[in-house]
Amino acid sequence: TQAMEEIISFKYPYEASVATAAKISVSELREGLLEDDEYNRTYLSVPSSRVSLKPNFAGGEYSSAADIGTANHLFMQFCDFLNVEQNGALEEAKRLCAAKMLESDQLPLLNLKKLEGFFTSKVYAEIKASPRVYREKRFSISENADLIGGNENEQLLVQGVIDLFFENDDGTFTVVD
Repeated sequence: TQAMEEIISFKYPYEASVATAAKISVSELREGLLEDDEYNRTYLSVPSSRVSLKPNFAGGEYSSAADIGTANHLFMQFCDFLNVEQNGALEEAKRLCAAKMLESDQLPLLNLKKLEGFFTSKVYAEIKASPRVYREKRFSISENADLIGGNENEQLLVQGVIDLFFENDDGTFTVVD
């Protein structure tokens, strides 16, 4: 009877982790942990004039904020920084289209003014001055599962891709997303 009571009253010590994934992406972390006004302002700040390039009744296709973000991210992912400096974002976008790194229908989704602005920014000057610049680097790290509400005694594998990071003069690194 004693053994049966022990079996029946057994409580799994990692119950919180049962409903938690063992591996997640950084994007999934953002959804649960990093929702804030800054994220919402950034996501919701796409002007409606850029969301729908042509009204549906005129035969145009609807472009979502995600489509616009994807096009601009692909540009930044594959662009040749020096070529943008020398020839401008439009010429680099055309080169990326010719190289099939961008689709021709993504070209009008690019915010060329903001892309050009990046190449005159303080952060770009820091990137240019850095001895070590890395783009699109995959990573995996192990963290405590309590990061997402799991058991603190279990580990969670977090993986993702860092858009760009560079070494500073003092040996630290700056991550650019």
